[in-house]
Amino acid sequence: MFARTIAATNWGLNMRLVAFLLVFLTATSVSAEPSATLKPFYSEMQLSGYLKKISHRYDHRGGGQIETVVVTGSLPSMSITNNQELGVDEGDIVKLHGNTLVVLRRGRIFTLSLADGGLATVDSIASYPPGVDAREDWYDEMLIDGDRVIVLGYSYGRGGAEINRFHIDAAGHLSFEDAYQLKSDDYYSSRNYATRLIGHRLILYSPRYLYMADDVLEVMPALRRWNGDKKRPFKRMSTARRVYPPPPAVPDDEITSLHTVMSCDVAAPEMTCTATSLFGPDGRTFYVSPRAIYVWVGE
Repeated sequence: MFARTIAATNWGLNMRLVAFLLVFLTATSVSAEPSATLKPFYSEMQLSGYLKKISHRYDHRGGGQIETVVVTGSLPSMSITNNQELGVDEGDIVKLHGNTLVVLRRGRIFTLSLADGGLATVDSIASYPPGVDAREDWYDEMLIDGDRVIVLGYSYGRGGAEINRFHIDAAGHLSFEDAYQLKSDDYYSSRNYATRLIGHRLILYSPRYLYMADDVLEVMPALRRWNGDKKRPFKRMSTARRVYPPPPAVPDDEITSLHTVMSCDVAAPEMTCTATSLFGPDGRTFYVSPRAIYVWVGE
């Protein structure tokens, strides 16, 4: 994974933490209600009123991004990535598809055959949609789901994170399928990967920094299928009922970010996503298990 410059904010051992827990069901999970929960906004009117309440505090001059922290763990079968949790695959720049090594490097995907103990070049393809100007794009993470290669990137030229899907056959030949764009600030961290794959569900953590938004009222997570039209509208991924205000103990002047966890069905012919969000301080670290996603945020 190649490095990009990122500004990190210092933090102390005695900082106050707020744990944000998002629970989602998988094929093997069980339903369990937490003993205490935050309540989401009950209407779009209430959510809009809260956004207007906090919007006056930001002059949109920008700010520093926060890095996440990596914890190494067990290695699941059929993966060459050092994953934190068994059954939870993580984005990387090198993956294995049968006897084919798949490598994400400098905006391209390369495949190499490992058959008969050898190493032979098979194919390569641009990691971005055909016809786009990718000079301001970065492609950092890759996952494989069946015969699909999924690449996550960020485009400064088009604005927003990208999820690009490619087909890979048994011999390692590649072809572009489709691309999706997410309204987001740059998700990238030099310490951890932002993507996870649980079954056919792509899990992506992405913060929106309110002080970096042109309009705080437009920070809600949204998705569009890329067709080459920069003016094509985005579609909101969640209603107010999936957006949560901060815990009551957090002062309004500490609310600087909208933390969002997205879940996308990458096996669907057209990818669909849902999102759950929480307002709070800047993010510190996140952790994904097969049944839950934890995002710790604090001063």
